[in-house]
Formats: sequence, C-alpha cells, structure tokens
Amino acid sequence: MHTRLLVIATGCMTFLLMLVMETSKELFFRAQLNPWQSHWITIIFTSFIAMVACLLLFRYLDNTQQQRQLITIREEKLRTLEQVMVKVNHHVNNLANNLQLIELENKGGKISELTLQELREAILETSREMRRLSAATDVENPDLYSITFPATNKGGKAITKHYDKLRPAPQRAG
Repeated sequence: MHTRLLVIATGCMTFLLMLVMETSKELFFRAQLNPWQSHWITIIFTSFIAMVACLLLFRYLDNTQQQRQLITIREEKLRTLEQVMVKVNHHVNNLANNLQLIELENKGGKISELTLQELREAILETSREMRRLSAATDVENPDLYSITFPATNKGGKAITKHYDKLRPAPQRAG
C-alpha cells in the first residue's frame, strides 16, 4: 500500500511540475521557439525531475535497508541472549539443586562427603561454563549453547542437548 502511494504521489508531482514548466515556457517564450528547441527544454527538465525522483527513491531504499539491518542485528542479539540465558539457567539450577541437597542432608545433622564433592564439582563446572560464555567470540557456534545432562538413561551415557532451536530457519532470498 505504501509503495502505491509513493508511485501515485510521484506521478502527480511529475504531472504538476511538467504542467507548470510547459505553461511557464509558453508564457515566457511566446511562440519564439521552434518545436525542437521546445522539445529540448522539455527533455532536459524531465531528465532533471527523473534524477531528483531517483535520488529520493535511493535515499528511501537506503534508509529502509539500514533499518532492516538494524532490526536483524537486534534480533540476532536477542536470540544469542536467549541461548546464553538457557545455558546460565541450567547451571544456576544445578547449583540450586545441590544447595537443596545439602539443606536436606543437614537436617539429619551431617553432610556426606559425596554431596560436598558434587557441590564442588557443580561450582567448578558453573564457573568454567560462565567463563567460557564470557570469553565466547563465535556466537554462531552451537557447541557454545549445548548442555550436557548427567547419565540418566539405562545405558549410563550423558545426554547432550543443543539449544539451536532458538535460531530461526534461514530465510529465503528474495
């Protein structure tokens, strides 16, 4: 709709400018020009109008393209932040779970060495992952956002989930 209005406005403005130019030419020269002299004046004036219209159009398109690029960059930053937050939430939740385990064991009066060791490992892993996220330079690397869960299946293997689902599918050109 916006494009149609621009085209209609450009056509109307060109019509009005040509009308004013032709009227002025007739009033100013009062039949002193031969047909080709009149045509040359019209051609030069029309070319000037076309150049100004193109200049305005290209400025508009340039601004639109810059706005789209800014929006794309903003969206990419948001998706990256979402992925980082998934990773951070995972590690913070692990620490909270370990602290709850200590609280439960402390009610019995004694905290097992195994629980303390798991807490130390969770703290080290969280610290290591937070440093890795802070130092990341390749935010497009899917391994940066992968999360490995402890062995919970029957095979005893750790489960790794990649959180690339937050990234949209590549858009088609055109």
